[in-house]
This record gives sequence, C-alpha cells and structure tokens, in this order.
Amino acid sequence: MVLPAIGKKVALKPNQTIVFYCKLGSRSSFVARDVERVYGYKNVMYLKGGIMGWIKNGHEISNFMGEFKGVK
Repeated sequence: MVLPAIGKKVALKPNQTIVFYCKLGSRSSFVARDVERVYGYKNVMYLKGGIMGWIKNGHEISNFMGEFKGVK
C-alpha cells in the first residue's frame, strides 16, 4: 500500500506497525482511525498528546537539530 506523506509516497506493508503523531495528538488520531477503516491496517497507533505531550512527560526527541529532553 502507498500513502501520500508530505509530498512523498511511502510504501507500507500490511503487517507493519504504523505510528502517527502531530503537535497535540488530535489530527494524528483521525489519520490513524482512517488508515484502519479505509485501508484495513491493524497495527495503527497515534501518539496520544502529540509530540508536545511526549516532551512534557520528559521523553527525549532527536532530529536534524539535535537531541532534546523534556522537563517534568
């Protein structure tokens, strides 16, 4: 299966775990639900609270700008 992703197409395998995230979690929850319903994927999740919740709970993130750790 192929899903559009920010102007690119990403090939996903049916048994692959897929995790969606956004800033606060609301948009990614809708996308995860639609991917399950429309495309039939079973291992679909979203990051509840989004990336901001992840950081707020003290988890680390790493990206092209470096590594960051949230403060509880």
